[in-house]
Amino acid sequence: RSVPIIADQFVDPEFGTGALKITPAHDPNDFEIGKKHDLEFINIFNENAQILSGFVEAYTGLDRFECRKAILKDLEKEGLITDIEPYVHAEPHCQRCHAIIEPRVSIQWFVKTKPLAGPAMEKVRNGETTIIPEREQNRFFQWMENIHDWCISRQLWWGHRIPVWYCDECGEEICPEPDVESVLTCPKCKSSNVHQDEDVLDTWFSSGLWPYSTLGWPNTDHPDYKRFYPTDTRETGYDILFFQ
Repeated sequence: RSVPIIADQFVDPEFGTGALKITPAHDPNDFEIGKKHDLEFINIFNENAQILSGFVEAYTGLDRFECRKAILKDLEKEGLITDIEPYVHAEPHCQRCHAIIEPRVSIQWFVKTKPLAGPAMEKVRNGETTIIPEREQNRFFQWMENIHDWCISRQLWWGHRIPVWYCDECGEEICPEPDVESVLTCPKCKSSNVHQDEDVLDTWFSSGLWPYSTLGWPNTDHPDYKRFYPTDTRETGYDILFFQ
């Protein structure tokens, strides 16, 4: 496989040699560079951090740490290692089990946030929405102007399930009306072999459903909905900004 050589201003000329390897599927910064230069996104891990097939046969199925040892051994065997030295850097760890996290591209659900950020900023600019203290407006605008699409799906056992079903026969993706709690048959091929998406919603997304789930929605004529929606006061810590 040929590896393209690219030039990008992301590189810090004061750090190292100025030459970097780019792994768009396994690093957030490389992901952005990869999109910018239309690079191929090659995922080498499965969900258990084992090496996928289609690369080096001897490494297929190996655990990530065992694979690194095998690669080092092979490089030493070929006389390609000139030096090894300790390097201190930050590594993300799971807050629950403390396992080292490997960035990996996967299929997720996202909310396109740019169309939502514009109206939100306009409400603040015209005074309809007030941020207290006023100095926090700059932080708010910085967040909105640089916002990324919001990943709202999580691979957890507990939460609000993604309200989308898939037909096992024809592959149809089914998103029912709000008042439909479950899909039993495919509207396209009429098969009963359908299953719901296994992912759940991000808890922040679920929190955003509070006014709908407590005020009688989708009945917009409900007295509670008419009186209390939209919410006119929200008290929260500044740390919620950028959290998503």
